[in-house]
Amino acid sequence: MNDINAVVFNRLKALSKAELKDFSAALVPGVDKDRVLGVYSADIKKLADDMRKNGEEREYFAALPHEYLEANTLHGVLINGIKDFDECIFELDRFLPFVDNWATCDSMRPKVFSKNRSKVKPHVLRWLDSELPYTRRFGMEVVMTYFLGDELDEQLFNAALSAVTEHYYVKMMAAWLIATAVAKNRDVALAAIKNEKLDKTVRIMAIKKCVESYRVSDEDKKYLKTLK
Repeated sequence: MNDINAVVFNRLKALSKAELKDFSAALVPGVDKDRVLGVYSADIKKLADDMRKNGEEREYFAALPHEYLEANTLHGVLINGIKDFDECIFELDRFLPFVDNWATCDSMRPKVFSKNRSKVKPHVLRWLDSELPYTRRFGMEVVMTYFLGDELDEQLFNAALSAVTEHYYVKMMAAWLIATAVAKNRDVALAAIKNEKLDKTVRIMAIKKCVESYRVSDEDKKYLKTLK
């Protein structure tokens, strides 16, 4: 480990809980258990706040790769706070090739994107075209977070669904995207579910998520069950 990774490891280790390690490891089956420390997300966010205050984030951004799950998730949380759009894109592109699990991927919700949607769009299309599964998943997550509801972009929504691969966690994100869209853009989402080109596994997953969602009406749940 270089100095900053060693420092961060010691901080994360001090925050770790033995009883949480097994639980956390079970949630990310693709990650070796030895790379999981067992740290609550709230503690990771607080550590990120402290590192920003101390001006340590840029040194940490340059210290890739990180060994531990929580160290990578911390990296993603730190990216969320970057205020400059171009810097945020630079750090995302530097970090995304190292993302190897859904938990780290889903920790990234850059705040600067909400005010720069038009500038984000070409990058989303680029991420959706990546050969790396978690980069694709991240692109889908950005569509779900920033381009539904009143900000609906049908081109991006359809591009995200066309980016589905055989990777389980890519399919799962596509299903989550559709289920969220049912609540926010009902007609567009239902048309996507009925589209014969939609991956069958994604359709089943999406309907299951809708049926379990409190944001989807009972009437729509009943209808969706007929589309399986």
